[in-house]
Amino acid sequence: HITFSVAFVAVIIQSRLSSYDKNIEEAAQDLGTIPNMIFGKITAPVILPAILSGWLLAFTLSLDDLVVASFTTGPGANTLPIVVFSKVRLGLSPEVNALSAIIMLIVILAALSIFLLRLLDQTLGTLRVLYVNKGKPVFGAVLGFIESAIWVVAISRVIQDLNDPLLIFGYALGFASGTIMGSYIENTIAIGDIVVRIFAPKDTDSMEVAKELREKGFGVTIINGEGMHGEVSIAWCVTPRKKVKEVLKIVSEINPDAYVTTEPTNPTTLTGNRK
Repeated sequence: HITFSVAFVAVIIQSRLSSYDKNIEEAAQDLGTIPNMIFGKITAPVILPAILSGWLLAFTLSLDDLVVASFTTGPGANTLPIVVFSKVRLGLSPEVNALSAIIMLIVILAALSIFLLRLLDQTLGTLRVLYVNKGKPVFGAVLGFIESAIWVVAISRVIQDLNDPLLIFGYALGFASGTIMGSYIENTIAIGDIVVRIFAPKDTDSMEVAKELREKGFGVTIINGEGMHGEVSIAWCVTPRKKVKEVLKIVSEINPDAYVTTEPTNPTTLTGNRK
């Protein structure tokens, strides 16, 4: 089993080492670092993800292999697939049923872990786009780094066993749930500003709305215009997203017939001056 598994592990580790910059080790040697510390502090952390991926792949292949084990094992060295196959030929026993239940539980837990990883990955992806669009690229880059690392772990587990529909289902469900979760978190965090436009006939109610909003600490700019039935006032109010509901509540209480629109805004200067 080691002979057959080494080939798969070697390919994974070799692909990781192909992008490894040996100049880092040379720089460490120039600074007087001993070889053992270079391997422990530099080389090992770099190839550790590849080693773990190779171990998972080798473990899966070895656990699922029956043909190679039947030709290479000897007396007293039966692998798990050989034992299960032998017991099944003689009839199902409680041990086989218990073992099957354990394997199914492991598969379900693997699908659940893939679901959670994909859920977290897609949620971070949604937040990453949000922060980049709001002018916070550094924070978006950090989220992107974590997102890509989680995605690599999740997709590697799925690729290891493409014939298992449960893993694929968990991956797809995690993607869909992550989209919903990311949207919910985005609405909860409510980053950025919203411009609220209030269209109403030019009367006492429209002025009362502006007065009340200003008393509550909101900045309001009124523009006079002309509509089909006469003069109208357009009140512009830029407010943080977290306070949009408060603004809309004030408008609906004073002038429920007003026509209100909202849209995101990205001020280029004087972001804190909304008044």
